[in-house]
Amino acid sequence: MDPLIIQLGILGAICVCLAGIFENHPWRIAIVIFQYVVSGIIKETTSSSLTGTVLQIITTIVILKIPMFANWKYLKREGCVMVTGCDSGMGQATVVYLAETNGKENNSYDQIFAACFNAKASLAQFEKLLTSEQLKYVTVLPLDVTNDQSVEQAKSTVEQWMKNKASKAGLTGLVQFHGVAFNGPAAYMPMQMYERQIQVNFLGYVRVVQIFLPIMKQAKSGRMIFTGTGGGPCTPCPALLTAYMSSKFATEAYCHSLRSEFFMTNTNIEACMIN
Repeated sequence: MDPLIIQLGILGAICVCLAGIFENHPWRIAIVIFQYVVSGIIKETTSSSLTGTVLQIITTIVILKIPMFANWKYLKREGCVMVTGCDSGMGQATVVYLAETNGKENNSYDQIFAACFNAKASLAQFEKLLTSEQLKYVTVLPLDVTNDQSVEQAKSTVEQWMKNKASKAGLTGLVQFHGVAFNGPAAYMPMQMYERQIQVNFLGYVRVVQIFLPIMKQAKSGRMIFTGTGGGPCTPCPALLTAYMSSKFATEAYCHSLRSEFFMTNTNIEACMIN
């Protein structure tokens, strides 16, 4: 075997190990570079151009997926989960899914807390979507993510429930779906629209994390999930979405930085971004 290929193989293995240990993007970039080098060598050393192209595509896909597997950690589906933005959309669908599959598919949650801006109307919706048995696992909470007192009250409700029910695993999941979007030309949008989206889409996430983090640390392990958009990691951003995309870029940066801080301080909590 060509010594160059052996050296590249060793380099690739080192990059994968470092990606798994340090969980940061520089090693992901190194792996992507390694992918292009190896796939290029494969294409050049094969006699058939079609075979080389196929092998190149396979190698590209496999190596691109390596960082995902290197950083993946299995967390037991137990304890309590807090979901925000449950008035409609993804937040509501997540609560419905968790309630419907609880006790199945390895799901064993003590309680699912559905935080809604309009709790009364949302409860009526859940009563239509879930059976009475499934509703036993759902607690609907009023929540205004722009208000410290509202978030503190939601935290107190969650803490009190876990204390009364003696939840052993504690709060193991925090999933944030809340968000607003006002679109228009960047130069003419009122400042109030910029401020509102930053307050909800970015600072709202930060506020919920800071207030709920102490009780999440009490659990053996946990995961925070942030909701972004394709405009967070991708550029150029679409026109007329300046304020919205700006708030999502901020949330994206916050999540990645928070994840690094959790790792550096050996906090057993994962911070993840979905787009």
